[in-house]
Amino acid sequence: MAITVPEPNKHYAMAALLPFPLAPESGLIVQYEAQTAQTHGCGGAYMKLLSPPDGWAPQRLRSRTPYSIMFGPDRCGAAARVHLILKCFNPALGATTEHHLASPPPPPNDRLPHIYTLMLSKEGRYRVLIDGEERAAGGLLDDGAFEPPLRPPKRIPDASDEKPLAWDEREEIDDVRAVKPSDWDNRKMIVDPDAVMPAGWLEGEPTHLLDEGVPKPRDWDDARDGVWMPPEGEWKPRLIKNPAYFEGQSVDAPLKRIAPIRAVAFEIWTTGEPSDTRPQLA
Repeated sequence: MAITVPEPNKHYAMAALLPFPLAPESGLIVQYEAQTAQTHGCGGAYMKLLSPPDGWAPQRLRSRTPYSIMFGPDRCGAAARVHLILKCFNPALGATTEHHLASPPPPPNDRLPHIYTLMLSKEGRYRVLIDGEERAAGGLLDDGAFEPPLRPPKRIPDASDEKPLAWDEREEIDDVRAVKPSDWDNRKMIVDPDAVMPAGWLEGEPTHLLDEGVPKPRDWDDARDGVWMPPEGEWKPRLIKNPAYFEGQSVDAPLKRIAPIRAVAFEIWTTGEPSDTRPQLA
């Protein structure tokens, strides 16, 4: 079974319905072999585990067809990764959100066949294997495993908060009490005593002009504010409640929040010269 890519810069795909829905919360293992006829500079060969509505037919496959899990190699120049994307329902938002594996492994870049394996356990762990070798693994809820995290933080930085104009993040400043030694000379260069001023030099002209386009800060009032004392330390935006945060048993069981899988699809896209990819589902 092969997908031929006769024209670059286009998407190609094929899909099939499953005989019965699969529930990711019970654990899942998917594996397929992919071989490209030639190496390419930019392209991808993904498996999508679909969650389409009732009555959907494979002939209606589009890039916007709902999916629950996307898995497979992607390469574009120096950026290369084996994508793992989980779509989980967030009851606080009332919507499904994408969660990407934060540190995906790179795929091989050759013309040989390679086997890509994804394992999701009902205990909440994941494994990504290439040719039987584990390349990424961990807990779905581990810190930094997915972006955004599958367990939303309770509080997040306020995106509307702004750093005050007078905030000073310098850890160290000059000691105003320090006195330079009388014999201190930090000049790298000095005036040449033998130099002679050229004839016609405009010695009396000012060396600098006032930039009238720089106004005084609008929020500073001398009578009201008096002597300004800058704040210290690193400025950080205040924290607000995270609208995506929720509690309950489902927060610790993200696979329960993934829609049942009703179909499987392979999606191929590439730029550059036409080629073909041969995926085989195990």
